[in-house]
Formats: sequence, C-alpha cells, structure tokens
Amino acid sequence: MRWQRITRITVPGAILAASLCSGHRASGFQTSGLSAAELRGQQIYLKGESSPGGRISALITSDGTEMPGSAFACANCHGREGTGRAEGGVAPSNLTWPSLTRPYMVTAASGRKHEAYDDHSLKRAISLGLDPAGNHLLDAMPRFRMSMQDMDDLVAYVKRLGAGLEPGLTDQRIVIGSIAPSDGPMMEVGRAVIGVVEAYFSEVNAGGGVFGRKLELKTAGSRLPVLKASLEGQPVFALVSPITAGADNELGAVLDASEAPVIGPISLVPDARLSLNRHVFYLFSPLPDQVRAMFTFGLRNLAPGFGHIAVVSSEGALTAALPAVVAGECRKSGLNLVIDRSYAEDKFNPAEIAVELRQAHPDSIFLFCSSARQQELVSQLEKLNWAPSLMLLGSLAGKEIFEFAPAYRGRIFISYPTLPSDRTPQAMTRFEALAQKYKFPQGHLTAELSAYCASEVLVEGLTLAGRDLTRGRLIDALETLFEFSTGLTPRITFGPNRHVGALGAYIVTVDREGKRFVPVSGWLSPD
Repeated sequence: MRWQRITRITVPGAILAASLCSGHRASGFQTSGLSAAELRGQQIYLKGESSPGGRISALITSDGTEMPGSAFACANCHGREGTGRAEGGVAPSNLTWPSLTRPYMVTAASGRKHEAYDDHSLKRAISLGLDPAGNHLLDAMPRFRMSMQDMDDLVAYVKRLGAGLEPGLTDQRIVIGSIAPSDGPMMEVGRAVIGVVEAYFSEVNAGGGVFGRKLELKTAGSRLPVLKASLEGQPVFALVSPITAGADNELGAVLDASEAPVIGPISLVPDARLSLNRHVFYLFSPLPDQVRAMFTFGLRNLAPGFGHIAVVSSEGALTAALPAVVAGECRKSGLNLVIDRSYAEDKFNPAEIAVELRQAHPDSIFLFCSSARQQELVSQLEKLNWAPSLMLLGSLAGKEIFEFAPAYRGRIFISYPTLPSDRTPQAMTRFEALAQKYKFPQGHLTAELSAYCASEVLVEGLTLAGRDLTRGRLIDALETLFEFSTGLTPRITFGPNRHVGALGAYIVTVDREGKRFVPVSGWLSPD
C-alpha cells in the first residue's frame, strides 16, 4: 500500500489530547537517490556518528581536548543544508560544493585567501584544519579523527549539499503526509483528522498555496508494514497530525528514523526516544509534563496538605512511565512519597490497595488508571470513611468521576492541556465556517480542532521558512514561533530546546451536581 491522494473529505472522530519533540538520523524516506556511501556520509554530517563499528572524535584545538564526534556534528554549525549559520560571533563556512569549488581565489572574512577545494584539500581541512593554501582554519573548527572510509563517505555527502535533496518538494507542490488507522478503535479519529487537514489545505491552495506551491496531502495506515512501505515508496516533505496513539513505540521508531518534520502528532504516550529529536513538534504537553504541572498546582495551592504523596498506577504502556515522574518531583520538592504502587490489570484489588493507602495516610493520591478502576478504588476509600485529595489526568477521567461521593467535593483535581476557554469567538467563527463548507460531522470537535491547529502551525512554519524551502529551514522557522496564537489553544511557543508548543496544563475540579468541570487554576507551566 502506498500513500493515497485524498480527493474527498473523510469524516468522524474523537481525540486523545496530548502531543510530540527532536535530532537527526539517516533518513528512512527516499532521499532523491542518495547512494549507500552518501547515506553513511549523511549520518556523519548530521549526527557525527559512524556506521556500526566505526569511531569519530573531534579534537578541540584551543586546549587539545578530544571529544566524541557526535558532540560536534557538522550540521550543528554549518546547518543541515551546509550554508552555515552565524552563532556567538563565529560565521561557519558555506559547505555546499558549488561554494567550496568556486573557480577563483576566495578571501575569507578573516582575510586569509585560498583557491578552490577538491576532495583531497577538503579531507585535509576536516582532519588537519588547513585550507587549500595551507592556512589554518579558525580554532572554533574542530579537527576530526575518522577512518578513511568515513572520510570518503562524508565528502561524498558534502558534494550533495544544496543539490535538491528534499523529498516531497518540487517547484509546484509540497507533499505532506499523515498517518491514520484504517480500522480498529482509532479509525474514526483518523477520518476526522484527515478530513480537517484536507479541508484546510484546500483553502490554502485556493489562495495560491505557499509561495506558489500547492499543498498535497497523502495518508498511510498506521500498521507498521504498511507505514514503512508508504514512507519508502513515496517520500513526503513533512507530516501533520499523524496518529501514533496505541502504537507509539513502533511508529515512534519509524518517525525517528526519518528526517521529515512532524507537527502535532496525536499521542498520549510519546516514545521517549523522540524527546530529543529536532524534527518533532508537539502542540500540547504529553502526560509527564501534565503531571509536573499538577505538582506546581499542589505546591502552590494545597500546601501544607501536599507533603505526603501516594501514586497508584496500572502497568500498561499508557501510564508505565508516570510513577517515576511522581517520584522525581517528590525528590525535587522535598515531598514524602509514602506509597508507590503499580499493578497488573488482571490483579487489581481495590480493597487491598485502599487499606494500604489508608495506613500510609497520604495527603494526595496520584491515580493513573482507567476511570472504571478509579471508581472501584474510590468506592473502597469511601468505605474507610477517608477522602484524600485525588490527582487525575483528564485523558484517563471518565463520566464515573461525577459519581464520586460528596466527601470528595473540592478534593478532585484533574489536568487538561487545553480548555474550551482557550477558544476565541473569532477563531471559532473561522473554524465553524470551514466546518460548514466541508460538512464536518458532529461530535468530533476536539479531534477536528487539534488537526486544524496543527495545520495552521505547519503553514505558518512553511511561510516563515520562505521560498527557498528545505526541511531544515522549516524546523528553524518553527523554532522561532513565540506566543503564536491559534485562537483555539493556549499560545504556542517553540525553540531550539523546546518542542512542546503549549508546555503545561490547566487544573480543574468537579461540580458533581452540575456534571461539569470547574477551573481552579490558570495556565500552569511545570516548575
């Protein structure tokens, strides 16, 4: 199965609220015919890493320190396209082959002069720090140690820099991909997301596209073999709102192996390996950061009754990492973690856990399990005539929460990465006009809004990147977004070290009689 062109609106869905962050690895996408040697060289250039068994080190000339090559990857200073980007008063050279081989004497900013580079002189510059005339390069340029094979591969890739390596990009179009399950419980979510993105792109194209390029949407199923075949068969420039929920580890590995920028993935449990990637951009905080926001709330609003903490969690993939987050926040804040209990789903014993909790007597319980399990445990706590504060995640809270006993009034606190109050009338008017024009279905508003905002962020990034578009320039452009207003979400801010746009959460409590949530905090960023 290949990427399929979307020619009509697909519908329905509901969403899981959260989202995806970034780095580099040799591309799993087709990369305009790179040879095996050029692909190996690409990994050296982007990550400073050799193929398995090889070793690359960087010698710092100022003090003779030898460091791993991965700490001084070429792309860090010279940019992914090799054009160089000034930083800290240092202006790295343009490494594109046409620039290196200019057929005339070149005068550098420092005043040194040299003739054109060739393969031999470029290798000498990389390893010895000498230009073609024998002049020493700046001390800021490390001297690299690597095998001759790695050196040959690196030079082979440098020759391709600036030579149109971008998949999914032509003078007329920008091919954007998305991932949507074609069956199973997430199928309706996929239809909702794809329908909204396609509608948004249609409107952009009707207005002339982005610098004259039309946006073309292609989608692939989320089953791993299908996705791999799609990515390898027809490369895309970037992905928007891919649905990874339910298969995060497997799909995360595939996305990690690509270099396509990913905007607004839909996932509750992002793969931890993606947290260091430079090409993945979340809209909302994933669950660990929502937990940290709850600690911010507790320390500010519940102290001193927030000194003794318990955590009860299921062992499923959705929540497995969260107890460690609670433990870490307790250590950082000097709180006492009195219970840390995880259970297998088939061995959940609410009466036993309730007694254990009552004996430890925590002030607050972080409860990371299904809404049905929450209700079972709370029922047992009620029988013990005890009602501590409950700290819950909105994505795990169900309608059962409104049935908790009156004793819990004002003692239930739930985190959400966005609330309806984020939606301005003007932005909702624009969205509703699109929904009416393209006949969006009823009942899937949250999913549709997430896809709409991810598309808006993508197009803003493409516009900021300019006419000379590359993946690297899109990433750089997205990293300049500051307090970007979608009018439908908290303001989005990205940066080189921040790829979660709305980093934080709101905290709400429960109005049992009114069957509604009541905010008890403004926007909280994790401390």
